Amino acid sequence: MIPILCYHKVGPEKDEGRFLNVAPETFLSHVRFFARRGWKGIRAKDLPEQLRKPKEKVVCFSFDDSYLSAVENAAPILKEAGFAATFYAVPDLVGEKSSWDGAKARPLASWDQLLTLQDQGFEIGNHTASHPSLIQLASQEQEEEILRGQSKLAEKGFRATTFCMPYGHYNGATLQALHQAGIEVGLTLRKGIATSRDPLLQLPRVVIAFSDKVPMVIYKLFVKPKLKRPTQPVPLTP
Repeated sequence: MIPILCYHKVGPEKDEGRFLNVAPETFLSHVRFFARRGWKGIRAKDLPEQLRKPKEKVVCFSFDDSYLSAVENAAPILKEAGFAATFYAVPDLVGEKSSWDGAKARPLASWDQLLTLQDQGFEIGNHTASHPSLIQLASQEQEEEILRGQSKLAEKGFRATTFCMPYGHYNGATLQALHQAGIEVGLTLRKGIATSRDPLLQLPRVVIAFSDKVPMVIYKLFVKPKLKRPTQPVPLTP
């Protein structure tokens, strides 16, 4: 079993508010919790091997959208702890703002910053080209969004083998498109801890909110899963 944590922004409340945000000091406490107990932080692309042949206690930190605040604040904390992680980029808007957030739009990391992350051992994954809700698109449109994201990332020097569903939305057509694009790992917003029984293109995650101090993280990861049945994956059909 491997916890996959879902973060978005990591910045001071005065700058980022609470929406999709975790304060840097809170994030630091999360990383220290795992580091002090001998856990290892891995990338999403490492999940298949770790799920197939678990060798140690591992946790996967994932960051949707590659917000500038996450790159500037979370990455140094992870690097200091010796943890790897995965940042999911939206290629059409890299270096701009999260237009899908409307009035709450915030800056996104630049290509140079993402390349620096990759040089430091972090993974840059595909989060679609423009961040649409995939279930609102026809099958061909979904495929085009995913492939355009792959192509733009490749042009900039990234080989993305993992994918994160915008808004957690996906259907059978999404899974077919990911398979056709050669994606090996897909992260969803299905609630639960990832196990070897989960389809690799539909791995569940644990969403971390602004108010989630370490005790709540412990509850979400180690207590709640025993009390509630995890959500089920989508059948692999269009």
